[in-house]
Amino acid sequence: MDRWPLPPIIFKGLPPSSNNIRVISWKRKIQFLTKEAQNFRSRFLGDVVPNYAHIIRELDKEALYEVFYRFYFAKDSILNKTYGLGKKGSAKSRYKKMDAENRIKFLSDCLSEAIGIDDSHFFAGGYRKMCAQPNQEEEVHIYIAPRDPIEFGVPSESRP
Repeated sequence: MDRWPLPPIIFKGLPPSSNNIRVISWKRKIQFLTKEAQNFRSRFLGDVVPNYAHIIRELDKEALYEVFYRFYFAKDSILNKTYGLGKKGSAKSRYKKMDAENRIKFLSDCLSEAIGIDDSHFFAGGYRKMCAQPNQEEEVHIYIAPRDPIEFGVPSESRP
C-alpha cells in the first residue's frame, strides 16, 4: 500500500504559533482563542470541509491514522539575511529561531474538527519544515492515512 494513498489537503496560509493561539482572561478565569486563531480556524474549516469532502468521505471514523504536515515557509521566515556578513550584530546562524512544532497542535485540532475524527485517533505523525519556492505562497500540506492498529500494539477489537 502507498504510504499516502490519499492526495494531500493543501491549505494556503500557516497556523499561528502556540504563543498566539489562546488568551487568558484572569478576571473572568477563562481562556479563549485569539482573533488570529479564530480567523485561521474559520478559514481552515471553510476551505477544507467543502474542497476536500471527497477525501473526508473516504475516512473511517473508527480507524487509527498517521498524519504528516509539510509546512512551506517564506524564505525570509526561515533564513537570516545577515548571516555570514562578518559584521558586528550579524546573525550567528543561517537559520532563524522559528520552529514548526508549536504550530502542530492547533492545526491538528482544526483538522480533527474538519474531518470529524477526534485527534485521539492520530497515532503517528510528523512534520517537515520547507522553504517555499519564489512564487509559492506560505502553505501547509497535510497527508493522512489509515494505519493498522497492530503497528501500535493495539489489540484487535472483538465486538459481541
